[in-house]
Amino acid sequence: MTKLLPPPGMPGSLQARLIERSRALEQPRDFWKGRIFPAPLMPQNILVFTRTSRKELFLGNASRSLHHRYVLITAVKGEGTMGIDTRMYNLCEGQSILVHPFQAHWYERLRRASSLCWVFVTFEHDPDERLDVLRDVGALSGNQNGGQLDGFLSAWQDEASRDLVPLRLAEWLLTLGRTARGVRRPGRAGRARATSQEQIVADVNRYVFEHRAGSISLAAVAARLGMSSSLLRLRFRATTGLSVGRYIRELKLQYACELLHGTRLAIGEIAARCGYDTVFSFSRAFRRTYRMAPTAYRQKAHRSPRRN
Repeated sequence: MTKLLPPPGMPGSLQARLIERSRALEQPRDFWKGRIFPAPLMPQNILVFTRTSRKELFLGNASRSLHHRYVLITAVKGEGTMGIDTRMYNLCEGQSILVHPFQAHWYERLRRASSLCWVFVTFEHDPDERLDVLRDVGALSGNQNGGQLDGFLSAWQDEASRDLVPLRLAEWLLTLGRTARGVRRPGRAGRARATSQEQIVADVNRYVFEHRAGSISLAAVAARLGMSSSLLRLRFRATTGLSVGRYIRELKLQYACELLHGTRLAIGEIAARCGYDTVFSFSRAFRRTYRMAPTAYRQKAHRSPRRN
């Protein structure tokens, strides 16, 4: 004889709350016309990883990263200071910070580094003002931040819940966006996009990233930004304290450092990827900046190489 299962029930407190909410609903005036919502955020090409040591973070300006992806960083344990373009931010336990595409970023100081646990979520997304609100606002926290990360990691690590990963990340980003709107400093309220000076740095970063394997001239960068070379030179130095030429050279060499750290690529291949015609010219520029040859830099890194 088949044993009948008891009918599913509902906790009394939940039932009472649902009844209250249901009775508060208004009857539609038009059963053919619903509420229209904006297209949802839908992050794609998502990667998730953890950093647990100073070596893995590549502390210092020599390890500056620059690429086309968003990077959401959450300090689960351990605190530190990181730079994004021309600004420095503290990242404390329980806080998250979003780096936008083509924003150069690096890590300066760590506190409680012996027990470090920072979670990195990188993804791609079309430009969206709901993400712009998170630009250059620093680290954010809230009562829900830890729970959002927990829910996201739960979906990421559960094969049956993988379809929920973009939705969980989108919900997390929107929650951070609401927090960002509430903590903006006076005078910046309602402004989501970067200032004109900050945008110049971001645009230069984008151009260097897209053309890093070739020769980059000041005139070409200025033309891309729609201004004269002299005006670009003046505005860029006022914002960063550096000349455009020096900044471009540093970005190229910082990209070389990333390749030396994280790949098995030959020195000649790295030189070509960074826009140098010969290994000699690349090694000379690298030695002038870092006071060591590229091979010595790679050996000093003492980290397991990643796959290309």
